[in-house]
Amino acid sequence: MNTKNLPHFKYNPNVYKNGMVEFGSGICQCCGEKTNAYIQNIYAIEDIDCICMNCVSSGKAAHKFNGTYIQDADWIDNPIATEELYKKTPGYISWQGENWAACCNDYCEYIETVGTKELEELGIAEQLFDEDGSFDGYDNARQYLGCVLKLKIKNKVLEITAMEQKRYEMSDEQWEQIKDLFPKAKTGRPPKDNRLMFNAILWLARSGSAWRDLPERFGSWKTVYSRFCKWRDDDTLFNIFHALNAEADYENLSIDSTSVKAHQHSAGAKKGL
Repeated sequence: MNTKNLPHFKYNPNVYKNGMVEFGSGICQCCGEKTNAYIQNIYAIEDIDCICMNCVSSGKAAHKFNGTYIQDADWIDNPIATEELYKKTPGYISWQGENWAACCNDYCEYIETVGTKELEELGIAEQLFDEDGSFDGYDNARQYLGCVLKLKIKNKVLEITAMEQKRYEMSDEQWEQIKDLFPKAKTGRPPKDNRLMFNAILWLARSGSAWRDLPERFGSWKTVYSRFCKWRDDDTLFNIFHALNAEADYENLSIDSTSVKAHQHSAGAKKGL
């Protein structure tokens, strides 16, 4: 599709090439006009499926739906740039939400996705990876990063978000324990594979990622979210975890201090109470 007549985005100049924009027939939920290029990613209360690029660049959609396209960014003392980034710039596909880098009191441009090969070609791989090949706590990162790091370059400023590995999925033995606890398929169109959907839910729960960042191998995040809601509401998930609890191995037990909050009166309390 010819994108010359579509809006240009200062902080995401290659947005029409990086997979964020859907090319096809749609109706913008902001202006109500037909469009052949739109995005589906906005952080808002409403479930938005189609926003034309004009409504993105003008800020109309962000204002109408009280949303933003960016999850997080470095802090800068530049209200105009912050408004431009959060309200008028499409985000990028990432492992755990956008985290936009800044330099010289302005935001960096998001250029492209790179991996170990590209970092070596840039001559900066040795600066990023530890001697054993790990990065930011991830073992063997240098080996696994085929093409999953996010790079924002402006004045040689880089930001690496995270890597995606095929992990967090159930083994055959684990699946055998729970496969019969899922609802039986009814007549009509067969549902997506239960194991695939459950692995997708596990991946999200264990990685801490946003729904929209689900790896492509699991299919549409909306399909997974719909299945999650169905299993949550009909107690399928409760029954599964209740059954597994009887043989818990605590392999993936963790407590996140950002989620488990202490009561304000707990500050200064005597130990042992």
